[in-house]
Amino acid sequence: MRAAATRGRANLYRGCLMPSCNEPRHYARGLCATHYYLARGLVRRQQITWGELEVAGRCYPSHGLGGRPENTSEAIDRLLYAQDCAPK
Repeated sequence: MRAAATRGRANLYRGCLMPSCNEPRHYARGLCATHYYLARGLVRRQQITWGELEVAGRCYPSHGLGGRPENTSEAIDRLLYAQDCAPK
């Protein structure tokens, strides 16, 4: 059962996107942990952007699930307000 559940994902994630990397598992954006943190460092130092890496085929687009809001309580309030105002 487990093999069948992961079979579809095996084609989606084939390991790190860097050509010289043999790491079979990806960490984030299609990169292994080592290459992800190297790329993140370059982006933080403004030497390259995630968009440029995506266009070059060196990473996948962000899923937008990570990150931390600057003020967590305000983010929670906005979420709760959106749920309260949603049509029922």
